[in-house]
Amino acid sequence: MLYSIYFISYIPLILMLDQYSTVQYYRSLEMIMILVCIRYRALDAWKRCTSIAIRETRKKELQQELLNSTKLKSFFEDNPRDLQVLRHDKSKHGLTPMTHLKHVPEYNIPDNLRRVSRISKKIKGNKNAPKVKLDKNQKKRATKTQLKYKIKKADPLQSMEFSGFKKQKT
Repeated sequence: MLYSIYFISYIPLILMLDQYSTVQYYRSLEMIMILVCIRYRALDAWKRCTSIAIRETRKKELQQELLNSTKLKSFFEDNPRDLQVLRHDKSKHGLTPMTHLKHVPEYNIPDNLRRVSRISKKIKGNKNAPKVKLDKNQKKRATKTQLKYKIKKADPLQSMEFSGFKKQKT
C-alpha cells in the first residue's frame, strides 16, 4: 500500500506498508503527521542547499583540514606565503543563518520530545537564580520609540510646537 503522493512531491520519501501490520501502519501515520508539521521548514532548508553552497562549505572544510594537518606544518614553515594565501581565501557566498528556523513551535515537536523539552525549560527557567542588576553608572538601552523621540526633539524644525490658530480672548 503506497501512502501520500502529496508528501512525496515535497520530501523524497515513499512509505510502503504491509496491509496486515497494524503497528507498522500506526508508526507510518505518526511519521506522516510529523512530516506534515515540518514540511515548510524542510522546504526552506532544502532551497538553501544549492550547489554553490555545498561547494563553498566543502571548500571551507578542506581549508580547515589543510590548516590543521600535522603533515603539512613543515611545508607551511618552508612556504609561509602559501599559508597566508590559504588563510586569506574567504568564501564569497557565505550562508546567513535562517532566524525563522531557530524557534520550533510546540505542535511541531513530537510528544516524547515535548516531555524532555519541558524538563529542560524548567531547569533553564529557574526563578530562584540570582538576577543581574545594573549599576548606577550603567544605563538601560533606549527603545526604538525613545530614540525616535530623542531625534525628533533634537531637530528644531520638528520639535517646534504650534498651538494653532485660536481666537484670543479679549
